[in-house]
Amino acid sequence: LPELLAWRTEVAQELAQGADADGTLAAADQRRGKAEATCLLAGRALTKKRLAAAKEWSATLTRELKPLGFPHARIAFEVAQRARGAPRPRAWTTCS
Repeated sequence: LPELLAWRTEVAQELAQGADADGTLAAADQRRGKAEATCLLAGRALTKKRLAAAKEWSATLTRELKPLGFPHARIAFEVAQRARGAPRPRAWTTCS
């Protein structure tokens, strides 16, 4: 019986959402907007960390090459942003 009562409440909530489709869509859009803003903020923080790490590791590894007999060698890590378009759910690493 408790499962039936819980299911009844769940069904009532789903029916209420269906009756107010515009309100439900507006609320979903608002949640999506907040989630997007949160993700963009986290992405900016991650980019700052990546830029700092790239600078640090480039210098560190370049220094490490000199005692190995590579006095003119240089290792450089570059963090580049996408030129345009919406963020993708998956990132690809490229080497050049």
